Amino acid sequence: MKAERAGFPAAEKCLVCHKRDGDGRAGLAGEVLDHIPSQQLYKLPDFVLFSHSRHGAAKVECRSCHGDVAARDALELDHPPTMKACIECHRTKKAAIGCTTCHELGQ
Repeated sequence: MKAERAGFPAAEKCLVCHKRDGDGRAGLAGEVLDHIPSQQLYKLPDFVLFSHSRHGAAKVECRSCHGDVAARDALELDHPPTMKACIECHRTKKAAIGCTTCHELGQ
């Protein structure tokens, strides 16, 4: 993912793995989805800046935050995006932990 803001993928991206059956419903490995979920699990406040592209360029794997999505029947909040969790990850990976790394300074 390359977007500066996290968001829910378009249905076409979901359907790369989740194929529609004859009834128009989507499913994967025998599971049927009656609808495409509309609720985002990972939400950040507007004052938090998160860049998927920067994390991807730093070789941070998706599963670091989202867990092993491909092995699940349903998505769940694997690692809640708290300030504590983000700072611990940044320290582990020796990434910047200054305030302006993730926050804009107020005016």
